[in-house]
Amino acid sequence: MTTPSASEVEAQRRQHLQAVLAGLSPSDRRRLAPVLRQVVHDLNGYLSTLSMEGFTIGYHASRMTSASKTGAEGSVEALTAALDNLRQATEDAVAYVAHLRDLAEGDDGG
Repeated sequence: MTTPSASEVEAQRRQHLQAVLAGLSPSDRRRLAPVLRQVVHDLNGYLSTLSMEGFTIGYHASRMTSASKTGAEGSVEALTAALDNLRQATEDAVAYVAHLRDLAEGDDGG
């Protein structure tokens, strides 16, 4: 048996979500819609931070290849700060997804 690709797994998850949503009443879907929008908004915030910090790291890394000593020191500081932000955003996103998983499994932390 072969392991499904990431895109196949994503397609299966999407089909499952569509099936679950199709089984809800229209009023339940209306109540769920703002929650899903907020989840998407929250995750997009984390992904935006990760993307921006990744860009910052790439920018400063390329600057370091041709920078003078003073420029390199500034780039090292900027890289360190960007890496710290990247790490924090990753930890926040992981914690958020873990919380969503707990909610989906019926464990609301209480």
